[in-house]
Amino acid sequence: SKELTVLVWSHFIPDVDKVLKKHAEEFGKQKGVKVRIDTIAHKQFVPKKAAEARAKSGHDIIMNYGADAMVYKDLMANVDDLVNELSTKYGGLIPLAEETCKVAGEWKSIPWYYYPYPLAVRTDLIEQVGETPPDTWDDILRIGAKLKKIGKPIGIQLGHSRDGNAALRTLLWGYGASITAKDGETITINSPETEKAVAFIKKLYEEGLDPDVVSWDDGANNRAFLAGTCSMTFNSPSIYKAAMSKKITVKETGKPMAEVIDHILPPKGPLGRFAFADSLTLGIWQFSKNKDLAKEFLRYHFEKAQFDKFLEVA
Repeated sequence: SKELTVLVWSHFIPDVDKVLKKHAEEFGKQKGVKVRIDTIAHKQFVPKKAAEARAKSGHDIIMNYGADAMVYKDLMANVDDLVNELSTKYGGLIPLAEETCKVAGEWKSIPWYYYPYPLAVRTDLIEQVGETPPDTWDDILRIGAKLKKIGKPIGIQLGHSRDGNAALRTLLWGYGASITAKDGETITINSPETEKAVAFIKKLYEEGLDPDVVSWDDGANNRAFLAGTCSMTFNSPSIYKAAMSKKITVKETGKPMAEVIDHILPPKGPLGRFAFADSLTLGIWQFSKNKDLAKEFLRYHFEKAQFDKFLEVA
């Protein structure tokens, strides 16, 4: 019998992968086909995908992340019909969908979901130093200096990590700096605005950050926050979920940590407040021999009954 294959990265909440695999099983039974969902660690995902692109062989459906639809535009099947159908059925799309999935007027990927990066803060520690949660980067500098003095510094990664990129992009944009111009092609990072943002983060590092952040990966800020050694970090809500599910308590008071975690908007820079979103989308390789079946499976996954459950778990 026919087999449809899907490659996504292993989700940081394992239950999300289980829900997707359940959808594959249900759809497979209905259609009399086999649907195989393969998951892979996110650090191995990029080379694995590049290898499939080079070989023009591999899975049928592939997860796209960030600008992947542009990078692989010549190898992604046109999915205009499916995106238009889903958009009409479920009330339209936000601008982020087009920015990440549409290339030269064609939909090359299907918007799946995104998760924002709010600032996760320990409200009890902020109160302890006589402050309220920060609204601007300058507030973060002032409050961070006080928190570092009591041994609870801020944990914004400056190592090789996606969370660190999320944080530093909001800082760059807040200072009016950008990596590229609006055309997405012209490189604009070398600017006086970037220099100001760099000078700020250097000062914040000296006065408010945990000195180890230069080597932190994507799990390090979660671990530090949950261990009670860090007072603020940029993260999706997974820290909060872990604090709840593992019933983590604050060492000093014995109170549930989840009760003293809040999520607030990213801080404002001199030129405004910006936020970073991790956008995940689903493409169908142009070389897939099962394009129609791939669209049918995605149509099933996006049906309200299935997709609401998926999002709830995620």
